[in-house]
Amino acid sequence: MELPAVHGADGPVALAANSSDAAAAAAAAAAAAAAPSPPPTKRRRTAPVLADCCRTCRLRKVKCSGNPGNGPCSNCARLELGCNFASVDLVEEAAVSRTTPSHSHTEAGTLRKRAQRACSQCHSHKTKCSGDLPRCKRCEAANLPCEYTPAKRRFTNVRFQRPEKSLDTHPPAPASVARSDGIISPTLSSSSGGGGPGAGSATLLTEASSLNADGLRRDILARKHLILRHMDAYMDNVYWLPSQGFVHPDSTYRDIHAGTLDPVHAAGICAVASSFVNPTETGREFAQRCSTQIELYLFQNVYKFSDDLLILFALNITFNLLQGSFAKVWQCFGIASRLMLGLRINWHVLPRGRSFIQQESLRRIGWHFFHMDRMLAGGYDEYICCRAENMTIPLPCDESAYRENRPVVAERLYDKPGKPPSSINMHAFQIRLIDIRHRIQVITKRLCSASGTNLQYVDASKIMADINGLQNELTRFHSSLPPDVLLCDQSIARYMALPERPGYVFLHCHLAGCHIDLYRYFLPGQKEQIPLDILRKLPQLKLKPTLPALLPSTTAPAPITPATMQSLISLAVLLFATTAAALSTAGHRVLVVLDQVDHQHAYTRFFGDLKARGFDLSYETPRSEGLQLFHLGERNYHHLVFFPTKVKGLGPNLTPSLLVDFVKAGGNILVAMSSTTPASTSITALLSELDVTLPAERTGTVVDHFNYDSESAAEAHDVLVLDGPTKMRSAAKDFFTMPGAVLALPRTSGHVLGQSKLLTPLLRAPPTARKNSARVAVLGSVEMLRDEWMDVTVARPGAAKTKSENREFAKRLSGWTFQEACVLRVNSVEHGLKGQNETNPAIYRIKTDVSYSISISEYSWDKWIPFTLPEGDSLQLEFSMLSPFHRLPLLPKLVTETATIFGQDLTLPDQHGIFNFMVDYKRPLSTYIEEKRTVSVRHMAHDEWPRSFVISGAWPWLSGIATTVTGFVAFCAIWMYSKPPPKGGKKA
Repeated sequence: MELPAVHGADGPVALAANSSDAAAAAAAAAAAAAAPSPPPTKRRRTAPVLADCCRTCRLRKVKCSGNPGNGPCSNCARLELGCNFASVDLVEEAAVSRTTPSHSHTEAGTLRKRAQRACSQCHSHKTKCSGDLPRCKRCEAANLPCEYTPAKRRFTNVRFQRPEKSLDTHPPAPASVARSDGIISPTLSSSSGGGGPGAGSATLLTEASSLNADGLRRDILARKHLILRHMDAYMDNVYWLPSQGFVHPDSTYRDIHAGTLDPVHAAGICAVASSFVNPTETGREFAQRCSTQIELYLFQNVYKFSDDLLILFALNITFNLLQGSFAKVWQCFGIASRLMLGLRINWHVLPRGRSFIQQESLRRIGWHFFHMDRMLAGGYDEYICCRAENMTIPLPCDESAYRENRPVVAERLYDKPGKPPSSINMHAFQIRLIDIRHRIQVITKRLCSASGTNLQYVDASKIMADINGLQNELTRFHSSLPPDVLLCDQSIARYMALPERPGYVFLHCHLAGCHIDLYRYFLPGQKEQIPLDILRKLPQLKLKPTLPALLPSTTAPAPITPATMQSLISLAVLLFATTAAALSTAGHRVLVVLDQVDHQHAYTRFFGDLKARGFDLSYETPRSEGLQLFHLGERNYHHLVFFPTKVKGLGPNLTPSLLVDFVKAGGNILVAMSSTTPASTSITALLSELDVTLPAERTGTVVDHFNYDSESAAEAHDVLVLDGPTKMRSAAKDFFTMPGAVLALPRTSGHVLGQSKLLTPLLRAPPTARKNSARVAVLGSVEMLRDEWMDVTVARPGAAKTKSENREFAKRLSGWTFQEACVLRVNSVEHGLKGQNETNPAIYRIKTDVSYSISISEYSWDKWIPFTLPEGDSLQLEFSMLSPFHRLPLLPKLVTETATIFGQDLTLPDQHGIFNFMVDYKRPLSTYIEEKRTVSVRHMAHDEWPRSFVISGAWPWLSGIATTVTGFVAFCAIWMYSKPPPKGGKKA
């Protein structure tokens, strides 16, 4: 007879089928039944024990259909879950099929139908939370702070149930289980216990002992896309910096998607890139926790002599360097450099069985330590650990060969540069330049530190030989650069659009810095300067031809300070950015939002004019995936163009708050509407923020029964024919003035302007300017931009036919919106005592004569021109404290090719305090000028008052004093020197 299966706490327990065991079991059951049961200790109703319920259904808290016999229950079979009824014979050896709950799966392994726990914002508003990280969809759309509170329930990690009994007593641990060293993997691996394909369990990177800490699950690496975001930021901002290209992109992305990326490697990448992904205090705390886990892992494995630790040291050193933790950098680099030398990575003795990618990554890590060694040494050769003569490994190879796993033989550090195509990449050129700069710093530091008895051993010929040798090396290095890397307009425009732009800027800035470092210590006025005794020994004929190349063309060489050198390098970086930009002062990237991408063909002439002026257009729809206005806190586009769309809302990536933030960040927006298509709610909300109101139905056709086109709208009267714009105000620029021009505006959408001072009506289409000079233009008729309306011939009722100037108006409207015109720039401001050479002093004395001048330029389409005031307008200077003491007009003093210099003289008031030189120029259509310089005004010192003999009014008083003193002295002289009369005889 077959006995029924008795279910224990963890599943069914198979009973023996022989008669002896059955009899024993029956006797035991009878004895238990006959024995009196003790009274219950607590009065509570206990839940009934379900004899025919599998473990999975019990965890899911659903009713189980029972054991069908050597097969799963109906619930587990329908959902394809692991059921302990399926294989009863293996129950004793099998593990419990309970999984760790995650954001996507329940404890039973089923897919969650909602978020595991709502964020604080959704919880307080009692709304459904999507559970996305780092912010849910509701908080992302509303730009709210999203914070997930930890759950109170705690779960433990239990191994998945295996369908078969393993013959290996020590099976290998999967990627997602706890390591023996106490680190839990953050790898996102697919669950083998259920959940279906694609379902992953995100385990965290933390200590095993604190796995169930309350605030842990929201702190570290919770989802794949978080690691991908940090990897993207690493590739965009860090990868092409000197010696940072040791992370193979394709392999790393593949491991992230497959869930096999080493957890500590993921933490290292996140630590370095976190400042670019989230540059807030939360991001810094997250990066610090990742770095702490890396350091914990490194010191727990300090007994291992493995090259796998080198990449962790490299990433951790880079993170601490970015954070300014130089003590950690010194100590970690000391351990890492000794480990690299001990493994002989620098001797090109790489382990066998490694692919070319792995070998090249190790070589690049070695060059990373080579770079860090020279940066920490600071020009002192005594601190160097990685000597150049010991670095026998090849330089970083060509990037395409590295990514394609194609073995190539690259050049070494001191090899003669090969002919193009070269086998090295941008990293190799950076390393060669770093080595040259270190040797320049070593020579100059030794010369600056020479003193006392060491001066007599200095050989002038040796100094000049070293300088000439380094100069020749810099020349050869520059000539060895590929043509596409040389500094020119074409290469700048090319690299500014590529991910290699950080390395390109670094290369040319440090190449200029090497030339400066080679000669700046010979110039006067330096904090560190070569002793005069050494300069006297140098041959003057060789030194003099070198100095004019560094000094300005003046009669007396001005001292060049280290701050000036840093400004020169910053100026070079700024030059790269401005040269690579388009003709617009605000940028060249334009996002055009259309209802369908194919609709762009109806506006080819308008878009063609924009492209001809140097703009880079991107066409998207509100439903486009991956559409983002901001990335890592920066704008992805400089300008936005909105055409009518049939969708009511523009989606979570084009919300009104994001559009307002875009304008606050300096972006410009051109909105084109039509009466045939209602405006979207996002555009309506944006215009309401700008005090522009649309009708309640978000559309409305403007009909004019007097100024309409008799050819195309003889009956509807919905094609307006208007004269070109005229000058609106006396103080405004006449940029839009088109005398005699006629414009055709078909199917115009009406709107109402508010009382905001920032609104300037133009043909009843309001261009709006913000206080940060960002511009928003609203065009009521998008049809006037279509190709058929660009040069259409129109006629008013009873008038002759006239060709419209829609194309010229569209050019001026887009040019003004995208800041190609009417952009003002302050080049310089100078003030000082009249008749003296000192400029911009910080302190003045009362009642002194001061001169003030300001240089202003205006951008017009493709160049800077001198700024000319409109007729009837004036530029004023205010000298104010709490209220203006002077308000004077600034008059043109000098006009150059690119600027106009305005100036004025004034006398400071008889009042001491903190004063401001203020120029506040705000006019319609032009960008604002708010230039303020703060100075102090003091009283006269005691020795600065005029003497009394200079004041004419004091002359009578001085005369009286002189008369009194003279009379007193004369009286004293007469009294002292006069002889008294003799006295008479004695009286009787």
